[in-house]
Amino acid sequence: MIDRRSGSTETADSSGDPDTSGAETTGSAEPGLGGSIGDAVDAVQTALAAEHAAVWAHHLAAAFRDEEVAEALAEGTRTHTVRRDTLEDALRAEGVDPVPTEAAYQSPEQVTDHATAVAMLIHAETDCAGAWRALLEHAEQPGVRATSVAALTDAAVRAVRWRRAAGQNPLTVTFPGSPDSA
Repeated sequence: MIDRRSGSTETADSSGDPDTSGAETTGSAEPGLGGSIGDAVDAVQTALAAEHAAVWAHHLAAAFRDEEVAEALAEGTRTHTVRRDTLEDALRAEGVDPVPTEAAYQSPEQVTDHATAVAMLIHAETDCAGAWRALLEHAEQPGVRATSVAALTDAAVRAVRWRRAAGQNPLTVTFPGSPDSA
């Protein structure tokens, strides 16, 4: 799991965000959460925290990227950024302050090269899958549930992509997003 670590000296760029103006997302991220979040505020906040960490992880991984995965990394950054922004907007629409991003996060192991960056991305996608699965379990609105399924599926597919890049086998887990699959 990528843990939040406040007060660290590691940071992304000055804003923490990529320039997504006019960027086309190739993932399944859709604007809008698909309905009121109702009683699922805590689960939405958890998904938002995971998306914050995923955006940060993708920015850090960019420093160690291999050209073979450059497009996948850029696409992942765009998708997670859209999802993060969507969750923040949904919370604000409910009158709830979104959980803020941390200055930095602690990766499972020190990121020093392409291989450790990919390992961190696998953890980030696994964390996102777990958070979206939890939201799916708590959401009552069909639109929110559909968005959760799409995000869970996308995180699982992206984790497979990173496991393939890392040469791991098996490439997938039995039940993506479940505690047993981490």
